[in-house]
Amino acid sequence: LASALRTGEADVIFGLPADIAKQLGSSGFTNIHEPAGSAAITSLIADAEPALADVRVRQAINLAINREEFVDAALGGFGTPNGSQLLQEGYLGYDDSLPSYDFDLDRAKSLIAEAGAEGLELPIATTAMFKSQAEAVAGYLNAVGFKSEVVVQDISAFIPTLLQKSEYPLLYWQTDYYDLRDITSVSRFGATAPGQQAHIPVNDYQKLFAQQAGQLDEKAREADIKQMAKILNEEAGVLFLAWPDNLYTVAPRISELPLSGDSLIQAEAIVVTE
Repeated sequence: LASALRTGEADVIFGLPADIAKQLGSSGFTNIHEPAGSAAITSLIADAEPALADVRVRQAINLAINREEFVDAALGGFGTPNGSQLLQEGYLGYDDSLPSYDFDLDRAKSLIAEAGAEGLELPIATTAMFKSQAEAVAGYLNAVGFKSEVVVQDISAFIPTLLQKSEYPLLYWQTDYYDLRDITSVSRFGATAPGQQAHIPVNDYQKLFAQQAGQLDEKAREADIKQMAKILNEEAGVLFLAWPDNLYTVAPRISELPLSGDSLIQAEAIVVTE
């Protein structure tokens, strides 16, 4: 894809690896990045590793991550650190009062010792698209006393790993909610069908997920979504890492790349100069 930009076969490329985008940015191309309405997360699958049912282990995982460093190194700076909740500001149910799981190496190690989880093996399954990000997470987990490595699966193998049943306790993926501008897009955290694994601890979250979808009163629905966020936060049910940006790398002859409110390209408004 990068070569298509260099040769003029393409004028705009979406989602290049951050290091390649930065190289192009220093060669006359322009990188445009805007909030995408998505979250970089790692699911903690207790069905695959029973130790993840212990909230202390989940908290330790969350405290092990330096999210500012993660965004800079793994996302190339194209994103916003997030250690608190799924939704970002501007979406119904975002709650700026929720505390963030900030990097705390000593506390993470203490919780691991308290839970008797030293040396716990936590391999991370992901796809080639997210390999470098997952490797960053594995590095943080190894630094606090877990044993983690990245298992890269073909997308055809990863989809059933993500949606049905995983032999791996951690799953690195990215969920988008800009398409519906709504939390309902993220059905993985809702109730599971028979044979499906739970991505989060089974509690009132699943009931509220179904309830909010049928709420006609917006205030009541917002309250349900905020309560869902509070539950996930208190339970450390998911490893939230960042809100990645949509990244577009643009050829010099594109004088302007108009984006919609969802950071999607408005192709009809592109201005091309020779």
